[in-house]
Amino acid sequence: MSEIPAIRKATIADIDSAIDLLKEFQEESLAEYGIRIELNFAKEFVKTYVANSLVIEAEGKIVGVVSGIITDYPLDGSKIYQEAVWYVSKAYRKYGIKLLKHLEDKCRAEGIRHLVMVHLGNDIGEKIERFYLHNNFKYLEKHYIKTL
Repeated sequence: MSEIPAIRKATIADIDSAIDLLKEFQEESLAEYGIRIELNFAKEFVKTYVANSLVIEAEGKIVGVVSGIITDYPLDGSKIYQEAVWYVSKAYRKYGIKLLKHLEDKCRAEGIRHLVMVHLGNDIGEKIERFYLHNNFKYLEKHYIKTL
């Protein structure tokens, strides 16, 4: 890793690389929950929300992505960005905070009032929770999942 990665808006040309990152995420984090990423569905999601996505590019490849949905908060109508995917390859994790800061700046510039981030409930989730609290996020709610 000799070059400093660039963070930029995602484009349609980044979709296949983003899907590769989702595969890494599945193996690293989702497998223990029995969740498998359905690639065609994921590809359509990423394509639909590419305008709401940022990527980290280093050494000629995409090594990180954040993507989400911009919507109205149901209780007051303010704009929120609901993160759906935030993943950075292990070798580039130290740039994850820069990606989050870029996302915050993008949201502010677009008049988005709230940024909602999530994390898994596994061991690394505790570390990410401390990270969010340290970066001025507030605890909002917990979600539970049951495979049927």
